[in-house]
Amino acid sequence: MMEYYNDLREGILEAYSEIVQGFMEDEDTPGQKEALRQYLHQMIQLIASVSADRDKTDDLVKCACGLLGDIVNSYGGINAESGEQGPGIPYPLRKDKKIKC
Repeated sequence: MMEYYNDLREGILEAYSEIVQGFMEDEDTPGQKEALRQYLHQMIQLIASVSADRDKTDDLVKCACGLLGDIVNSYGGINAESGEQGPGIPYPLRKDKKIKC
């Protein structure tokens, strides 16, 4: 059952990553990137749940790191003009020293 759960979350993370990448690359419709912003919190929550899971696999962590990288590349971390910070990054992902994100 745990293998199925990890595979499911891996698939969701990969799908999110492809969606974020697709919106980044689509220069013709800039509003799509901003429309996706409302879902960033749910994406970050999924990444945080992966980081807190003791039964996570290496592949699952790699997918979570990939999505996190795509989000940071697309939306950045800090808005210099307003001083607002972007979506929070779960600290426990960085504790997995054997996995390079």
